Order: sequence, then C-alpha cells, then structure tokens
Amino acid sequence: MTYRTILAYLDDSERTPTLVAVAAELARAHEARLVGLAPTGWLDIPGRPRPALAGMEYIPFTTEALLERARKVASAFEDQARGLGLGNVEARVQEGDPVPSTLMHGRTADLVVISQSDHHAPTPAVPWEFPPQVVMGCGRPVLVVPRSGEFGAVGRHVLLAWNGSREATRAVADSLPLLCKAQKVEVLCFEEAPSPGLQLQPRTADLSAWLSIHGVRAGLVHERRRGNVGAELIEHASKAGAALVVMGCYGHSRLSEFVLGGASRTMLEDMKVPVLMSH
Repeated sequence: MTYRTILAYLDDSERTPTLVAVAAELARAHEARLVGLAPTGWLDIPGRPRPALAGMEYIPFTTEALLERARKVASAFEDQARGLGLGNVEARVQEGDPVPSTLMHGRTADLVVISQSDHHAPTPAVPWEFPPQVVMGCGRPVLVVPRSGEFGAVGRHVLLAWNGSREATRAVADSLPLLCKAQKVEVLCFEEAPSPGLQLQPRTADLSAWLSIHGVRAGLVHERRRGNVGAELIEHASKAGAALVVMGCYGHSRLSEFVLGGASRTMLEDMKVPVLMSH
C-alpha cells in the first residue's frame, strides 16, 4: 500500500499555506499526485435582500464572487505547490458546500489533508463539525493539521494510539505508508481494567509482530489510564517529541449530528501536532 493521490482541502484562511506545505511534503515523500480542492460554498440569501445587502454591499455575496474566490484559492495553491518543486499537481474548484465536496473528492484519494477548526476565529473558515464529518464520512484516512504552528517532517516520529479496536486497526493499516518511512514509531497503549471484550482484542505484541512483517520496527509503551485518554495522548506526544499522532476516530451519526467519543473530541479540539484519523 502507498499513497498515490493526496487531497488537500483549500480555503482563503491564513492557515492554508501551512496545510499545503504539509501536504506537499507528503506528496514528495510518497511520489504522489497532489490535488487541491477549493469548494465555493453556498450562501443562503433571502428572496428579497434586506437593505444592508442591497447595492454594492450585495456584490461580494453573489455566486460569481464565491466562484471567483475559489479560483483564486486554487491558483494560489498551484503557485505554492509548484514553487515547492512538485510537478504532479492538480487544482479543482467545486461548486458546493465544503463537506459534501470534500467527501466526494476524498473518496477517490488515498489521503485527505484538512485543517483543525478554530473556535476563536471571528469568521472561522472551517466550522467545528467539518473535521469529524470528513473523518467519519469519507472512508479514507484524514490528516488534520493544527490551527497553529509550523510542521516539518510530519512522518519522522509517529506515535500510534492502540487499543485493539476496529477504528484503531483501520488507523494502523491506513497509516502504513507513513509508518514504513518513519525514523521512529512508538505504539502507546493505555492499560485499563480487564473486561470480557478486551480479551478478544489483539495484543500489542501481535501488533508489533504484524508491523515487523511490513518492515516497521515499533517500540511499545504501556501506560496506566488516569483520566481523559485524549488529554493523556496529547501530553505523551508532547513529551516524546512526536511529529504525528495516529489514532482511530470514535463516534456515530445521529441524523445529521455527529457524536464523538471523548478522546476523539479532545484531540480535535486540543491537538498540538498533526493527527491522522481513521474511522
């Protein structure tokens, strides 16, 4: 398995160049095609605009303006990617909302790269529900880039969160191209009280043996769970100097609302390094 196509979500936020730089580095390392997706988004304007939306103030909110903005974002992506030395680059402009657009294009990519939401931004480019909807809906591994900081050599030191679950198993398999190229791989398992279900889960020793078959030498770390697994995972990643966290994303859909598990929610809110999630 390898990454042949990497999809990067684009908007006009100030964090997009950082996201593109991360995606470009991965594309170069895996000799992959880098695709930048710039959705236009939709704006629900009432049939009869209020006076505040009339005249010149109304122009920036037209469909044509949204399309033009997306084209500028796509053009800036192409310029940056080619300036970073990439030759296999494609920019796509999609008329529509970010979530369905990203799901549609992401399902034919090997890896999707998006930004973390920013609760404190006055006009957030990525709403809070965007990352979990993409992670849980596209069926592909999703790399979430934090809202602050610069990140080089993302796959150098990988911290893999393991609890033997289906989601964690997907994350391990989905991240295998990164694990094979990493200089250091650390498997972190939080010890919990024994239960009948845990007896049927793969042991960390079995995971280590499977990784070894694929050429990945991984160190095993067992820690006793003290509280919120997400917070403890973030703390361990910081102390260990990890450049990337790999984990399963836990949750379920209730109509249009996504209900996340505690560790997934904490990580999406407070991550300090890029996180690869699978569901």
